[in-house]
Amino acid sequence: MDSHQRSKAMRDLLALTARPEIASMARQLFGSPVAPTAAKENKESPWRQIFAHWIFGIIVAGGVSYQGTDEVWIRCSVLAGLCLWLIVDSWAILRGTRNRNLFGSLLTTFLVAIFSVSGYGIFMHDRDSQKQDALLGLTITEAHQPDANKPFSAEFLIVNNSRISMPTTRARCEINDMLFADGGQFDHTTVFSPPQVYESPLRAGGDGETYKCPALEHWLSIDSSLVCADVSVHVDYGLPFQKQGTTPEEKSMRLVTKKESDGFRWHQQNLTLPWGACTGVKI
Repeated sequence: MDSHQRSKAMRDLLALTARPEIASMARQLFGSPVAPTAAKENKESPWRQIFAHWIFGIIVAGGVSYQGTDEVWIRCSVLAGLCLWLIVDSWAILRGTRNRNLFGSLLTTFLVAIFSVSGYGIFMHDRDSQKQDALLGLTITEAHQPDANKPFSAEFLIVNNSRISMPTTRARCEINDMLFADGGQFDHTTVFSPPQVYESPLRAGGDGETYKCPALEHWLSIDSSLVCADVSVHVDYGLPFQKQGTTPEEKSMRLVTKKESDGFRWHQQNLTLPWGACTGVKI
């Protein structure tokens, strides 16, 4: 066999052994080590297996939807942990790919933006819930009236029935309308009184303060001839998350009293009704 024939035989042998089935037979016959399988190379890490488990999803869903004490911090902490895990996992997935740094940076920015908006939404929703709860829970009613025939001596009770404590509170009142027995009437005359500031906070769950309207006390000497009075009481209050100097929240209550068979009693009046509740009252 000359050199040309030997070269051709070598090429044929190499071509034959390059075939997968022949190579597999050769490894079995001659004990060649088996190459790692694709499944082993692509096997997921234990960490990815743990966080891909359905139990992890339940824990995250429970933390994000949690309601109770410190719910904002718990829900935001769960979101932050989930965001961090997704970022780390995304960089791990992109390992070995082209433009890994570019795609990883873009994906990180996207995840941080999405989770930041979600966290901010949870934070603002909690603030709005506290404001609404405080507004609905604050009530203003007649507390005490020493003499049923002297309505201007009445004391009003400001009560915080909400679940939010109010660090600062002040009350003020104005007279909207008054009618006297001699026919005299103050039609929408607004007599403002200086606000009364309460030093101690109104605590959640039913804490209250009494309030006497100075504008009514101004007319105390002639209330024996009163037939009807329409008064508004305004309460300015702060909330725990508001900084000092922030414009306070406000709740107004309209109270009307008319002479009845057993004297005067103050009753709440709808704020949306027109002014002049005493107009048309019989003297």
